[in-house]
Amino acid sequence: MALVRAATGWDVDLQELLRVGERATNMARVFNTREGFSRSDDRLPARLFCPLEGGILAGVSISKVDFEQALTELYRLKGWDPTSGAPTPEKLQSLELGYLIQE
Repeated sequence: MALVRAATGWDVDLQELLRVGERATNMARVFNTREGFSRSDDRLPARLFCPLEGGILAGVSISKVDFEQALTELYRLKGWDPTSGAPTPEKLQSLELGYLIQE
């Protein structure tokens, strides 16, 4: 926090900085959703689902089913709709971003 204080003059603690980051992430997600991005855009390159060819993890891959389940859980933890990937109205209200709720 000393670096933030020295650079900006803001007297903030860790929780405040985390909230700033969460607000920024949700604002960006609302913008991206408005511009047409959806859950289908949150994907990994196809090659990451192929088994590794060598090394200690040879034969290991990420399952597409496991990835989709993890994405759903991530959205749940973030307070985003699991189908669309958009922040829920409740999440936006909790971050004092209710003015971003799309009708």
